[in-house]
Amino acid sequence: MKPDLHMHTTASDGVLSPRELVDFAVSRGVMMMAITDHDTFDGVDSLRGMDLPIPVITGVELSIADMKGLHLLGYGLTEAPELRGIVRDLARKRLTRAQRMVEKLCEMGFELDYEAIRANCKGTVGRLHIARAMVEKAYVRNTEQAFDRYIGDDCPAYVPNERLTMAEALPLLLRNGFVPVLAHPD
Repeated sequence: MKPDLHMHTTASDGVLSPRELVDFAVSRGVMMMAITDHDTFDGVDSLRGMDLPIPVITGVELSIADMKGLHLLGYGLTEAPELRGIVRDLARKRLTRAQRMVEKLCEMGFELDYEAIRANCKGTVGRLHIARAMVEKAYVRNTEQAFDRYIGDDCPAYVPNERLTMAEALPLLLRNGFVPVLAHPD
């Protein structure tokens, strides 16, 4: 069996809609997958009730405040109202953060329109969406340059994200019937 348990859709920083991602995974021989968008269940929830060719596990990816670069994946089968409420709040905070980053970039002379960036993305706005807008406007050659010079950690337009600590995230996932797994640990 060929699974892929860490996939992102346009609901966060992926480039394919949830259904397109399922079809793409199937075309690559994936037999089971999990959608683990950043701070949202919107992508995986949009597939509810659809007749899908493979099983799709509900997941989420949470950034951890006290462990730089570490993300925690959660996989579950429950409705998890408490977890979903906290994730919705994190998604709202991501929007505020992205708007502030665009404001900082505008103050630096970049002509970027937050509402256009938000309209162009299908879910929560993240740094990758801002970086893509900068590439599209030819302010940078690629998204890596946008991160390295402007929106990466400690760069001039960077705004810290509000995140859960590991002490908050781990019990939250467990309390809500989700299995926690470390994502891409270094």
